[in-house]
Amino acid sequence: MCIRLFAQPAEPHVGATQVGLRTYVPLVSGALRPWNVRRYPFRVEAVSPTGRVHRIEVRHSRANPYAWVGSFRFPKMGTWTIRVTNFAPYSKGCGEILRVRVSKA
Repeated sequence: MCIRLFAQPAEPHVGATQVGLRTYVPLVSGALRPWNVRRYPFRVEAVSPTGRVHRIEVRHSRANPYAWVGSFRFPKMGTWTIRVTNFAPYSKGCGEILRVRVSKA
């Protein structure tokens, strides 16, 4: 299984943002095919520019069977790191870490 993290909007302002991940299965060709993972205890965190860790609760999306979504309120500007702590490896496309630049509202 592989995951790709996302934030909507991709360049958020201070305040509420949708954060989530999409699940895939890697193919022999190297391509990724969306994969419906119904039950997995993804542990998603946002790490502030100062290193403070915030838990983000994500739930399986009803609108998109390949997505898990949650909301997070960025309390301050800076570059934040979104990560899934109970899923490895952190290789490109299969467990990536997302860095999000948060600006003023």
